[in-house]
Amino acid sequence: MTNKSILKKVFVVTSLLFTFFFFLFTSPAVAASEFSTDFVTTYSVDTNGTTQVDQDITLTNKISNVYATEYALEIGSTRLEDIKVQTIDHQEIPHQITQTENTTAIALTFPDKVVGKNQSHHFTISYTNHDVAVHNGKVLEVNIPKVNNIDDINSFSIKLLVPQYYGQPSVVTPKTYQYLQQGNYNLLVFDKNAITTRGITALFGDQQVFDFNLKYHLENTTVNDGITQIALPPDTPYQKLYYQSLDPEPLSISQDGDGNWLATYTIKPKERLDVTATGQAVLYLKPTIDLPHQNADLSLYLTEQPYWPVNDPQIKELAASLKTPQAIYQYLVDNFSYDYSRLDTSIDRLGALKAIQSPGNVICQEFTDTFITLARAAGIPARELNGFAYTENSKLRPLSLVQDVLHSWPEYYDATSKNWIPVDPTWGNTTGGVDYFSTLDLNHFVFVIHGLNSSTPYPAGYYKLEDVNSKDVLVTFSSTEPVPTTNISSELEPNPLGLLGFPISQSLHLHNHSNIAFYHTSVDLASQDFVLTSPQQLSIDTLLPFTSTTLSLKLKPPTLLPVASGSITIILLNQTFVHQLQTITHQQLIYLCYAVLATITALIATLTWRLLVHRYKQHRALRRQSQEPEEPDHFVPPDHSQGS
Repeated sequence: MTNKSILKKVFVVTSLLFTFFFFLFTSPAVAASEFSTDFVTTYSVDTNGTTQVDQDITLTNKISNVYATEYALEIGSTRLEDIKVQTIDHQEIPHQITQTENTTAIALTFPDKVVGKNQSHHFTISYTNHDVAVHNGKVLEVNIPKVNNIDDINSFSIKLLVPQYYGQPSVVTPKTYQYLQQGNYNLLVFDKNAITTRGITALFGDQQVFDFNLKYHLENTTVNDGITQIALPPDTPYQKLYYQSLDPEPLSISQDGDGNWLATYTIKPKERLDVTATGQAVLYLKPTIDLPHQNADLSLYLTEQPYWPVNDPQIKELAASLKTPQAIYQYLVDNFSYDYSRLDTSIDRLGALKAIQSPGNVICQEFTDTFITLARAAGIPARELNGFAYTENSKLRPLSLVQDVLHSWPEYYDATSKNWIPVDPTWGNTTGGVDYFSTLDLNHFVFVIHGLNSSTPYPAGYYKLEDVNSKDVLVTFSSTEPVPTTNISSELEPNPLGLLGFPISQSLHLHNHSNIAFYHTSVDLASQDFVLTSPQQLSIDTLLPFTSTTLSLKLKPPTLLPVASGSITIILLNQTFVHQLQTITHQQLIYLCYAVLATITALIATLTWRLLVHRYKQHRALRRQSQEPEEPDHFVPPDHSQGS
C-alpha cells in the first residue's frame, strides 16, 4: 500500500534557430535536484470507515531549462473510487488510470508549460480509498502507508481527520504527532520527520469481540477404542475465550507446555465424531490476561526444530548481524517478497533456510519461520501463533494457509517487559510498510501456539475428512459483549474412618461448568466442628472450562471422641459450598468396639494356638537331638515265650 511518484521532465534548450525538447523518465535523485515537491495529504474518515483522500501537490522548478510535462502517482491499493485530478482552480487535468494486481497508478499530463526557475505546478489528486480505514465490530483501524521516496520530497505532512464518534485513539504510531479538535473531528497531524521510515497506524477502541463456530471431524479407522485430542482456541495474554458450547463435551481438557488447550475424546471402533465449539473471543491490544507459568523455561524457545534451523551457519551469521527483533522484522519486510502464485497450488512449507535462499518465493509461513529462526539464533525466545486473521483485502493482507483461510505470525519474548510480543512481518511487507511491529492490530485471533513443536498441535480447520467438504472455521465480528458465567460444582469424597482424633485427607473435586477459565483462584476453607490441619486458604493456578481439579484437605476432630455431626464450608469465586462430613456416632462406636474386641480376641486365640504348636514341635525336636527314648504311645505286653 505504498505511495510513490514518477516524474517526466523536459529539457528546454533555446537558440536563435530552434527549441529542442527531450523527454525521459527521471530517477528520484535526479528529480530532487531539478524539482522541489511539496505534499499535504488529508485523510478524512467518515462514520462508516470510508476514507476520502485529498493530496495537495506543488511541483516547483529548481532550474530554468527544465520543466515537467507528466507526473504519476502509484498507490498500493486497487479499491479506489471517484478519482479526480485538478488544478488549484478546479480545472480538470487529463490523466490515465492503470491497475496492477495490487496497485493503482494515476498518470497525468500537464496541459500548460510552466517554464522558469521557481515556477510551479499546483494541483490536487483526490479519491476515495476503501483500504485506509476499516470499521468492524468495536474498532476503527486506520493504516496509512509510508511514502517510498520521502527523502526526495521537500516538505510532506499528513492530516488524519476522524469523527469524534470514535473517541480518542487508543494507539497511534508513530508517537510523534499533533492532536487537535476541528469541529466534530479529531485531527492528527504528522510531519515529514515523524514518518520517514514507516507509515501511520491509528486504532480507535481497545478491544474487539469475535463470534466463532469451529468444527472438528474425527474418525477411528481401527477395531479398538481410540483416544484423540483436538486443539481449542486458548486464552493468551492478548485474548480471552468465552465458550458457549462444546458438543459433545470432552473427557477432559488439559494444557500443554505452550499453553494450548487440548480436549480429549474417545471414539469407538470404525466410528466418526464431529465436535463443534462455539463462543466468543475478546482480543486486547495489550497483555491483559494474567496467565500462570507464562515465563517458564524460556531456553526451550531457543532450540532448533524442524523448519527452524537455528544452528545453521548461514542463519547464525545473519542473526548475528541483525541482533534485535525489530531488525529481524525489518529485514523480512525489506527483503522478502510474497509469492501470490503459491496460493493457487498445494503449499509445501519451505522452512527458514530455503526462504532466505529464495526470498521471492515465500508466504506467511516462511515469514514466520524465518523470524523465529533468526530470533532464536540471536538468543531471543520466539514461537509461532497460528489462527484466524481478519482482512478485507487479501491482496494487501494475504491469508496463505489454505485450510479454511488461516494465517501464521510470530511472537518474541521481551525480557524488559517480561511479555510475549506478537508481530506480523508478512502484513508489514505486503501492505508496503504499515507498522505491524510496534503494536499488532485487533484482527489476529490465536487458535494454537507452536513453540516446543514447530508443527503441532493442529489448529481448527485442519481436522478434515476426505469425503467431508465443509467450512469448518466461521469467525465474525460480534454485536454483543460476552457475559462471563461462574458455575462450579463441588464434591467431597467421603472418608469417615479417619475422624477418630487423627488427621485425615479429604479429596475435594471441583468441576468448572463456566464458560471461561479461571486463574490464580483462592479457595477458602472453614469448619466449626473440625480442626483444619491444612492451610485455610488454597490456590488453583488454572481451572479450564469443561474440566475438573482435585484438592487435598486435611482435618481432624477437636477431641479423640467422635463428633456426632460436622461440616466444612468451601468458598471460591463468590460461590459457597457446605459439605456434611460423615462422622461416627456413639452407637456406631460401640458396634465398632465390639467388632474390634472380637477381632482382637480371635487374633489372640490364633496367636496362642500357633505358639503352643510351635513350642510342642520345638520340644520334640530337642528330644530327638538328645536321643532320649520316648514314651510309647500305647502299652506293649512282655514276651514270656522262653520261660524262666
